[in-house]
Amino acid sequence: MYNVDIENVRNAVKIFFKLIEKGEINKIDDREYMDMIDQSEVSDVLNVMEEETGTIILRGSDRIYISAKTDNKVFGYNNEELRNLLKVSDNSELYLCYFIMLCIMCLFYAGEGYDMKCREFIEIEEIHRYADDKIKSLEDFNKTEEVEATLQINFGTVVQKWNSMIVYDERKVNVQSTKNSRMAFIKKVCAFLRDQGLAIIEEDKVLRTTEKMDRMVTSYYTADDRKQEIMDFINGIKKDDLNADNK
Repeated sequence: MYNVDIENVRNAVKIFFKLIEKGEINKIDDREYMDMIDQSEVSDVLNVMEEETGTIILRGSDRIYISAKTDNKVFGYNNEELRNLLKVSDNSELYLCYFIMLCIMCLFYAGEGYDMKCREFIEIEEIHRYADDKIKSLEDFNKTEEVEATLQINFGTVVQKWNSMIVYDERKVNVQSTKNSRMAFIKKVCAFLRDQGLAIIEEDKVLRTTEKMDRMVTSYYTADDRKQEIMDFINGIKKDDLNADNK
């Protein structure tokens, strides 16, 4: 390995901890750091720090983000922390949150490996319809256990939890706002994405993704083969197809 200038190591460490502190740096507020990161040696050191700390540094148009990889126990969230952030009571609700997030990604991203954003915004009601359609398709699927073992995701719990919630009725405002309604649960997930800097909610009706989420999904998240397989499965399931397979 070639010798690295100690000053470049120091600059890389400064950038890394600034990213940990703020979650992102940008050209307006952090010009010094943005200039340093373009230096090849600094970038090389940051690449090593990414690998060793289980983080990923994502480049946007005028800013740089940091995120924990999904298996990161230091910089990422554990289940208890996620339950608190999402304001859910148990792991069954947490699994449903994961499923809804995956549905949102399936709606926003397309292409091989989901490396292309195909929508600028989505109405939250459409997320509800999409999730409801996919969960109904799973209900009659007799290979759930086999798929769960392969993809390592608990679809059975997702179906049970969804079915235990109050059915959404667009004509009834009180049902939409009821804590235990399906729509309220989806809005809770959207609010979590907003609070993490991954989405924007407009007038409580429309969801847009941020550049940070776009970079995370298209550059990192679906590079994991298992996660791509899960999204492929969710994207592809249709009730008629499953019924045909089960005959």
